Amino acid sequence: MVTSLLEKAKDMKILKVIGEGTVISQPDQVILSFNVKSKSMEYSTCINNLNTKTDNLRNNIVSADLSKTDLKTTSFNIDSEFRYNNNDDYIFDGYSASHQLVIKLPMDKELLNQVLHRITEGHSEAEIEMDFTIRDQEAVNRKVLARAVQNARQNAETLATAAGVVLGELQQIDYGGSEVRVRHLRSNILCEQSFSDSLHFVDIETADVKSQDSVTLVYEVLQK
Repeated sequence: MVTSLLEKAKDMKILKVIGEGTVISQPDQVILSFNVKSKSMEYSTCINNLNTKTDNLRNNIVSADLSKTDLKTTSFNIDSEFRYNNNDDYIFDGYSASHQLVIKLPMDKELLNQVLHRITEGHSEAEIEMDFTIRDQEAVNRKVLARAVQNARQNAETLATAAGVVLGELQQIDYGGSEVRVRHLRSNILCEQSFSDSLHFVDIETADVKSQDSVTLVYEVLQK
């Protein structure tokens, strides 16, 4: 995409160009996110059940030859629930608790299958979400910005040549500092023991991760 504006500011003709940078990368990391849930009319029972399921999940991780400390908590919530009965009365309906955890793994299909198999053999009843990402996204972001600047420079040279003018010095670089747009693959799994055999043979071919961003360069324009 190229947009330009040839205008006069302070007796200087300028050319504004937008450059876009794109980097396509093969995912080298999978992030497994777990959501463990519990519900009970008794507060202590709700918490105890949640802790038991979480312990089962941690033990499943260890049985897959991973460290228990690699499994990190991202959120822990306990809420009171209410519902309407037939008389439209708002009545207490027990406690619900949830524990969200994540673990980061290298993009190793055999390891991923082993972890999924161990977890589905366990009794955590966890919901699983998989994100296929880039481990060093910052390095990719730097490449994206470098390509965006290079693209903007090429666009400016093309426009200047076509208009019969010459590019002068670079006057300004505009960059909003927004996050690089990253498109990656996400998958969800409901952890049930009946799925354990089939999940052991999950064959995943991950899509490439596409990272994009843009910058605006402002050049002085000189007559030939």
